[in-house]
Amino acid sequence: MNSLSKPLILYIDDDEDTLKLVELLLSNEGYNVITTDDGDKALEIAIKSKPDLILVDVMMPDVNGYDVCHRLRSNKETAHIPIVFTTALGGIEYKFTAFSLGAVDYIVKPIQKEVLLNKIRSHVMADIQD
Repeated sequence: MNSLSKPLILYIDDDEDTLKLVELLLSNEGYNVITTDDGDKALEIAIKSKPDLILVDVMMPDVNGYDVCHRLRSNKETAHIPIVFTTALGGIEYKFTAFSLGAVDYIVKPIQKEVLLNKIRSHVMADIQD
């Protein structure tokens, strides 16, 4: 990302209402946002668009968020992109799995606006400084 462009965030979630809500929230905060409800399509989008951050839900049909994270981390073109899980699964075992797969953060739903924005700012800025 160059200093003149807005950070790009890819959000993957099978809940259409949540996708629209987070897209609106992040767009209003000055981020460019791409959304998808399909884990397979997410990898294609990530390779093509090179987002600055990826938000992903765990529980999705067909390809779950853990699989998406694993595939992103296994691909040299997407391995460096920070991944934050957004999920209703709050148990320590779910967090452990997410972090062991390479996630940089974990947000338990319902998503609180300020928590989401602070975590995004933190990881987008960390990525820019690296």
